[in-house]
Amino acid sequence: MANKKDLEIDQGSNYVLHVLVKDSLGTPIDLIAGLYTSRLQMKASLKDGEVALLDLTTENNGLILHDEGVVGRISINIVPGDTESIEISTRTLQGVYDWELVQGAKVLRIYEGDMTIIKNTTT
Repeated sequence: MANKKDLEIDQGSNYVLHVLVKDSLGTPIDLIAGLYTSRLQMKASLKDGEVALLDLTTENNGLILHDEGVVGRISINIVPGDTESIEISTRTLQGVYDWELVQGAKVLRIYEGDMTIIKNTTT
């Protein structure tokens, strides 16, 4: 079962969040590059066919495995360009996300929750 964590992000700003992924015994998982990947998507709702507003992966450097050499650490690394182009018509954009750790055909949802992006006023 995924951990529940709600995220709040300022549009057009850097955002970093570090989490430690552990196995069922509480031991940090050694996230060796090449064996694991990770992915996170934010969508406006859970409706089928909904387009991702934010798409972070280890391949696009939005997610970093084994960050700073810490065993089990995965980090979200949002840069300003990741959120600048998201159209926000009110003060905030509410959505949902989930974050998965992938090893071959195995997929483990590690986090899920609500995500809020707060509109940038200064451009």
